[in-house]
Amino acid sequence: MREITHEELKQIQLGILDKVHDFCEKNGITYFLSSGTLIGAVRHKGYIPWDDDLDLYMPRSDYDKFIKLFSANSPEHTKLLSLETDKKYYYAFAKVIDLRTEMIEPSLPEKIGVFIDIFPLENVPSGNFACLVWYWICLFLIQAQASVCLSQTRNWIWLVRSRTSLTTMIKAVLFPFLWLFPIDLFGKLYGIFVRLIPPSTYVYNMSAGIGIHGRFRNSVVERSVDIEFEGKLYKTMHGFREYLYVTYGDFSVLPPPEKRVFGHGFPAWWKS
Repeated sequence: MREITHEELKQIQLGILDKVHDFCEKNGITYFLSSGTLIGAVRHKGYIPWDDDLDLYMPRSDYDKFIKLFSANSPEHTKLLSLETDKKYYYAFAKVIDLRTEMIEPSLPEKIGVFIDIFPLENVPSGNFACLVWYWICLFLIQAQASVCLSQTRNWIWLVRSRTSLTTMIKAVLFPFLWLFPIDLFGKLYGIFVRLIPPSTYVYNMSAGIGIHGRFRNSVVERSVDIEFEGKLYKTMHGFREYLYVTYGDFSVLPPPEKRVFGHGFPAWWKS
């Protein structure tokens, strides 16, 4: 197998993005460029020079529709990975992968392909206390799903990737008991729980990693607008500047040179 270069990686990701964009346009599904991809679109009209992935958001109802339709009618050379479609997958968001490629993401139990990430925007309770309780329940269910999946697939990274020795000890104590649970139990419970919350004032991406203070107003994503990325027009939320300020602060300012590094860098190869 031949290793994929950084420029090839971008072209493969853009090819996946084009297929997802066309699929969403055809099926009336709303999506938004998000995260570092959106910063790149606003600030550079394309990838952030030191970025190496693509991220999309979808409102929960559109995300559910996308999962159902795309998994049944995937465009050529693509496959969907999600909690709803793969028992050994534990992220609370989906990946669309290119089947012609192979990539090792250390935290996943099996090899995947070059991918783009698609994150559901969850409806968040309006009250501050209810919102905090909701957040911690979601976080527990996501972490429990990852723990059970990684332990049952013998992926030892779950045990050794800990911030403190205390966390490692707790995981070691829990390890023998994780075999008692169905491998996809907590993922299913997470899916049920988040779908119980009706649309309200705020939405949030549970995989954002910035805490519930990173929630933003539902009105930000009420409709989509066109935005240029790598010479083509895609979709993002009409309130993208508010979203970016809430999530990243002053996103127009470049980070210092020492922080301009690639965040993932997973090795990838062509299968043939």
